[in-house]
Amino acid sequence: MKTKLWFILPLFGLIFAACEKEEAMIDDDTLKRGGPPAHANAGGQNNNNIVGDEPGCIIDIENGKAETPLLAGQHYEVGTVIVEFDGDSINVTYEISRDDWFITETHLHVAVEKEDIPVNNSGNPMIGLFEYGDDDLFTNEISYTIAKSDIDPDYDGDCYYVAAHAVVVNISEEGDYISLEAFANNLPEETNLGIIQGPVNGGSAYFPQVSLSNSTIEGDYPAWCIEKQVYIYPNELMDADVYSSYDMDNISALVDHPENFPKVNWLLNQNFVGKESDCDQDSQGGTVYTYGDVQIAIWILLFEGDDIPGSVGVYSECRIDKLIELAENHSDFVPGCGEVIAVVLVPEFDGSPRQNIIIEYPFPCYKGETAWGEGCRFVERGNWGMYFKVCNID
Repeated sequence: MKTKLWFILPLFGLIFAACEKEEAMIDDDTLKRGGPPAHANAGGQNNNNIVGDEPGCIIDIENGKAETPLLAGQHYEVGTVIVEFDGDSINVTYEISRDDWFITETHLHVAVEKEDIPVNNSGNPMIGLFEYGDDDLFTNEISYTIAKSDIDPDYDGDCYYVAAHAVVVNISEEGDYISLEAFANNLPEETNLGIIQGPVNGGSAYFPQVSLSNSTIEGDYPAWCIEKQVYIYPNELMDADVYSSYDMDNISALVDHPENFPKVNWLLNQNFVGKESDCDQDSQGGTVYTYGDVQIAIWILLFEGDDIPGSVGVYSECRIDKLIELAENHSDFVPGCGEVIAVVLVPEFDGSPRQNIIIEYPFPCYKGETAWGEGCRFVERGNWGMYFKVCNID
């Protein structure tokens, strides 16, 4: 079942240790400032390298709301941390404001005294002990509502200390991978599906082009049939539910062998169509892999039975057998940065069956950065973790 979060996708976070990067990673046009905040090292320090409290850390809450920049890599502003007082609760929201940046992990602690924020002997924040947070995210906004009584039931003052840490990622052509769980959680629940181009001899896929609209994965993609004998018509616009091909909870009932979807994903990432095979010529004199070969291999992997619809185009039993043999060695395949993932589309039933299909969707890449809500540093040198103090002046 998908987790409901605010998000924008070209699509999908993973659990990984937050590294502390001290250098900026963007060009001069997008660099927020050339160093830490001007107040970061003010206020003096003790022998333990711990920075003292100072006026520059205090953010007044006016009309119930206060904001501070969310800084990635120490210098780059990617969004905002918003703190709101709402009666007996405090709401803290992480909000990304830049395209292609997403939150994959959060750690949040709110305390009456700065000393109540978990730190180690050197004064560095221990984010693993922060009271609130999530991992395996891929979102551009997430909020936490905290009861004041959960922070300190005896406190009736107007000021709180906040340490808001996050791991943020920049989608790029380089980097590590988002997790399959995060990818599945952050797919839209549904999309509008239109078949722009149906099967054609020499085509690159069964459907060389389908168009998705009204969702965060809108765009044009090559697509393949899941079922054999159910029709779907070009130029027909329909609503379709959206699932990851690794989301076994939602796709297991669609096919006989859902455990073979990793093999299908491997097959789609090899771009066999148009490549030369070592099989003899087919009935039309060809020796290269066709979309028909790949489509039939998908059916054999996912379903029982060997019946083949007449509309599948040119194919060769030899080439199909070779595709199946190769795919069988990749039952644990997981797509990564620069590859595609099969996304399952299930058109809504409108009185007559509609073909379930899979699209080849680009699997996202990212570069990860540590981020903090801007305030004062916990320590003068080294770890640049920050806290800030919010005070209600209403």
